[in-house]
Amino acid sequence: MEVEVLVGSSIVIAGVVFITVSAGAGALVLVPAVLMASSSPSGIPSTALVSP
Repeated sequence: MEVEVLVGSSIVIAGVVFITVSAGAGALVLVPAVLMASSSPSGIPSTALVSP
């Protein structure tokens, strides 16, 4: 069985959320979402501001 997964997708395995990241040369790595989170606020809004 072959399944396609996009880079940046989230996958749940045994109740743990993993994020897919590219490791170069066509390799795809599953990284626990906890490692991608930050405990300190950045102060920068995560949405883009658009002005006319």
